[in-house]
Amino acid sequence: VSGASSYTLTLASDQSMSTIIHSTDVSEEFLQYSSSAPLLKNGITFYWKVSAKDGNGASIGDASNVGSFMTPDGSYEIEFMFGD
Repeated sequence: VSGASSYTLTLASDQSMSTIIHSTDVSEEFLQYSSSAPLLKNGITFYWKVSAKDGNGASIGDASNVGSFMTPDGSYEIEFMFGD
């Protein structure tokens, strides 16, 4: 967003965004969910929105539309590869 110096990502358990799970301010246009943030349960739909802020912390324009994602169900398999 033009003029934005930071963004606020808000994560909720409901589409109306009334049950906030996590909210964080970032200065870049991407975010990796922090290990210190609340754990997200498997097989659940979560909702999010982003708001842009100026250098004084005031909102710029409207927040994004509410987006959603569902965490995978079941177990996870993680593979680490080292060397050649």
